[in-house]
Amino acid sequence: MNDPLSKAKALEEAHRKPLHPRIEEAKQEFEKTFGPVKVENVIDKAEEQRTLLQNKAMYKYFDLLAEALNDAGWDMKKTLKPGIEIPWTAEMVKTHIWKSVQKVMLDKESTTELTTKEVNEVYEVVDQHLSQTTGVHVKFPKDEGKP
Repeated sequence: MNDPLSKAKALEEAHRKPLHPRIEEAKQEFEKTFGPVKVENVIDKAEEQRTLLQNKAMYKYFDLLAEALNDAGWDMKKTLKPGIEIPWTAEMVKTHIWKSVQKVMLDKESTTELTTKEVNEVYEVVDQHLSQTTGVHVKFPKDEGKP
């Protein structure tokens, strides 16, 4: 939907749709105080949120990467912090690797905020860094359950 004609058609359709009931209610409250106003639906979403399939693949990737790092002898101590030996889990990969990169690259806290394109961008940075520093490479799953 990057071409101008498609965007124009989408915007035209959005303008014809009725307002969400909460927006309509807020509009009516506003009009009681300030008089009539025109409110339009405007949808201009440059990127779509990551898909459910992509989300499942991310979590499968976290699990596969945790297993690969552990199998290669790269516990958290060797990978991130000296001290006690701590085996990786999928949740630790998500929190300490994926989200750290995501926050620096995109200034987004939650994986739910990622677009489909951003999931790929974060993966590429994580994979490149870990491949270079640990020799561990895990291919991003095409869909959940199939590495």
